[in-house]
Amino acid sequence: IDDYFTYLDTDPDHNNIANMLKERRGNRLLRTEYYSMDILECNNTLTEHTDDSFCHLFVRDGDVTVKTSEGSVHLTQGHSCFLAQHCGEYTITAHDGKAVLLKSYME
Repeated sequence: IDDYFTYLDTDPDHNNIANMLKERRGNRLLRTEYYSMDILECNNTLTEHTDDSFCHLFVRDGDVTVKTSEGSVHLTQGHSCFLAQHCGEYTITAHDGKAVLLKSYME
């Protein structure tokens, strides 16, 4: 735990989301020097790509199935998963109508 806090950036200016992006641009919530975050609103099935980065998906609302060519995982609210860069195309299917996910990745 001590090592964790040694390297954690606690500068308030670096941790204030309002400083990252002044207004939402499409799905983009924020972009930093290190990563970007998009909001994905899924009403049925959504097709996404990993492009040149891993992707971290966090289910903010609802529950979903994330499927790649190598398998699938069911995620409920508050849970997340990582997708390796080589996954390429993947689909997100919302159960019970609508789900909202946060997607973090490097550009």
